[in-house]
Amino acid sequence: MMVDVQPGLLRAIVLSDDTEMQGRLLHALALHGFQALPASAPAELYRLTGQSPQSICVLDASRHDGQVLALIAQLRRVCSIGIVVIVDPTHFEVRVNALLIGADACLATPVEPRELAALMLGVSRRLSCTRAPEFVTEAWRTTSAGLEAMPNPVHEAESAAAGQRSGWALIESGWVLVSPEALRLELSRSERALMLAMAERHDTVMSREVLLAMMDGKSGDGDDNDACSAHRISMLLSRMRKKARKVGMRLPIRVVRGQGYELIEEITGHERQGRSPE
Repeated sequence: MMVDVQPGLLRAIVLSDDTEMQGRLLHALALHGFQALPASAPAELYRLTGQSPQSICVLDASRHDGQVLALIAQLRRVCSIGIVVIVDPTHFEVRVNALLIGADACLATPVEPRELAALMLGVSRRLSCTRAPEFVTEAWRTTSAGLEAMPNPVHEAESAAAGQRSGWALIESGWVLVSPEALRLELSRSERALMLAMAERHDTVMSREVLLAMMDGKSGDGDDNDACSAHRISMLLSRMRKKARKVGMRLPIRVVRGQGYELIEEITGHERQGRSPE
């Protein structure tokens, strides 16, 4: 169903699976002069935004932060709409990554509706959509119709920071892994040693024994004992994947049954990293 766009009225679309919170936020935004509309799924969000390029989206990431981060990256590929993200107050990395890949602002739960309304008014003053309306409408219509068939933004989206794909990188002396979408993953001592070892042999299947031997020369005498035995490599990778999912990242590591592990995308920056500080 098409919704009439009221002239001069900025549209606010709230995407959340928490219907109680969504209702409170919609009410507060309507009282402050927004045309406030609910969205229950990304496809509905795309459709509503396509009807009015002058929109601000409120995305609830307090429960499904990885999915919302991927959605932010996809939104930024299509139009310069306003994006406000609601996050769990304990998920600092999610908040940082949301801002890095394109969110205009973040609020921690529990959200005070009046604060959100004030923040949205501030975003609306800065909001500037430069794309032609015909392009925006067609882009959103295509995205909404083929949402499931579009590339996964965690893998394929352009870098939000530079506007182009820049590849994977290890920065801050190898303690932070950065994805092509500018998502950041802080690494433990053993995780750092593992990524440095794999980065040296991109596109090569490495056995657990080889990885351990290389990690011994990169982890130093730290207090992290994950690299003590070969069977703990899988435990280490499992833990890293869980951490990565929380920030919307998918590690470029493939398991080769019976042989070991392979880094399927090149990681830059490892050449400058040495041993961990003792």
